Amino acid sequence: MLLIGGIGAALAVMFALVYLHVVLAQRQIELDRMSSAAVARQNQYQALRLKVAQLESPQQIITTAEGKLGMRQPASATYVSPPAGSTAVSNSGASTTSAKGSSTSTAGHPISSPGTVVAPAGDADWPRIKAALAGGP
Repeated sequence: MLLIGGIGAALAVMFALVYLHVVLAQRQIELDRMSSAAVARQNQYQALRLKVAQLESPQQIITTAEGKLGMRQPASATYVSPPAGSTAVSNSGASTTSAKGSSTSTAGHPISSPGTVVAPAGDADWPRIKAALAGGP
């Protein structure tokens, strides 16, 4: 009886081990499938990033605008200035005029007179620009 019980226990352990190996093999197949799907998705993502970079390139934008949309580069640009004596309005909607008659915006930037263009001061002007944008979106 003891011998039959021992053989039965050994067979049960062997069947359990075979079952665990089968489950392990199935899980490994599933893991390999998921891994290959992840690699395929990464390759697809990289290909799409490359396509976006190519479509965003300035040369591609110009080619599309001129070729497909029929747009052309202008021969010259005309800038429109407000008439002399008018009050200029800044982006914030307010303007000031000094006693001399020259206009400045509320941010303290000079407003150009008719026919002239005032270039921004760049990074040196950043604290003033940041303060003016603080209330904006």
